[in-house]
Formats: sequence, structure tokens, C-alpha cells
Amino acid sequence: MPPPCALQEYYISAIDRAITFVQTGTVDYHTAVRSTVKDMAKSGLRRVTFDSGYSRRLDSQARMNILEGVRRLNGEMMEETGRRFGADGVEISAHALCAPDHIDIQGRQYRKAEWDRINSGLKRPIGTLNCHHYATPIIYGVSRPVYSKKELSEINRRSSETVKWKDIEMTRYEASQKQRQLETAIRYAKDERDAMTAAGDKLGAAQARKKSAALGREYKAFCEKTGLTPRLERTRSMTGPTVVKV
Repeated sequence: MPPPCALQEYYISAIDRAITFVQTGTVDYHTAVRSTVKDMAKSGLRRVTFDSGYSRRLDSQARMNILEGVRRLNGEMMEETGRRFGADGVEISAHALCAPDHIDIQGRQYRKAEWDRINSGLKRPIGTLNCHHYATPIIYGVSRPVYSKKELSEINRRSSETVKWKDIEMTRYEASQKQRQLETAIRYAKDERDAMTAAGDKLGAAQARKKSAALGREYKAFCEKTGLTPRLERTRSMTGPTVVKV
């Protein structure tokens, strides 16, 4: 097995390659993630750990790193475009299922100095740590907002709207986080199934398969009840025993 430094370099290189493929249009984002995780899993990688001791599944961390890398490149290109046409402000994109820490920020326009101050004060700056927002350069006071106040209010309302699952009320955003947890649980069950199969443990494999199927049914019912779109690409298995530290 390669030493930790070699694993670290391998992981970073694989992520950079995937970002390049997506950015240049060689493959789409989902294909890049699937291919990258598959290749790394074949090399024995399974988890990514950090100096803080925090550890995360390889597929989850790779997905986030690739997406944030693509967003960062797009953001830098937009900033350069803005400098060329003299932009003095930004407009923050808006989307449904927005996290509470960004809901009062999304869809609004800011002067650049004001935005730099606001964003630098956020615990989770826009475009980082799995944030799906991006800042588009604008001419403040001239560029027309993408969303009207009514449209933005409806987007925010949907994020904060409550839904019920097994007598538990949660916001639609909180439901999306529950959805991510179910997807992770399904992946773990499938990993266990694959490991038991490889070990020749037929009983263990059958039990893991049964658990995976039960979670899959719960996931389908949860998405139907809460009105969320199933993300089946997030339920695929990923096997391999090795940990990489970055």
C-alpha cells in the first residue's frame, strides 16, 4: 500500500483531473464523480480524514470537492469578466431548499465592498462547504435582478415550508438533509453487502441486502411524502478499506 503522502497526492490529482474534465465539457458532473470514485475505490481508498480528525466517506468528500472546484473556477472566470466590464456589485443566485444561514442573502444584490464584508463574516461563505450559491458580477443599480421580490419570497417560502414524516415536522430544507442521511445509510448497507459477498459470507450478504432494500423502500416513501426528487446516483455503493489523509 502506498505511503500516506502518495495517497494524498493521488487523491488531489484525481479530484483535479475530474474538475478539469467537467469544466472543459469532456464529461458531465455526475459522470466525473462516478468515474473518479470508482477508480479511487479500486485503488483501495474508502475514507478521507483531515488533520482535525474529521473523517468522511470517499464518495461524499469527492463529490463535494469536485463540485466546489468547478464552482470556484466558474466564480473566478465570472470575477474576471466583471472586472473587464467594470462591475461594482454582485447578485447572489437563489434556489429552493436553501439553508437557513443563506436564506436572507440569496437572490439579493449588493455593492462589492458590502458583499465582501458580509461574505467574509459568514461561517460558511457563499460557494463553499457544499453551498450551491454563486455570486454574479453586476452594475449595481443598473442590472435588473433575476428574481422579483414576489418570486424570491416564494423560493424562500418553499425552503422554510414544513412537511411531516412519521409524525415528525421539519422544514423542507431539513427534509433534504434527512434525504442525504438516508442516502448515506443506503450506501453503507450496500458496502456491507459487497464486503460480505467478497468474504463468502452468504448469510451476512443476505442480511445486508435485506437492510439495503428496506432502506431503499423507506427512501422512496420519504421522497414521495416530502415532495423531494430522489437522487439515486447518491445511493450507489463504494467499497475499499483504505483511508487517505488530506
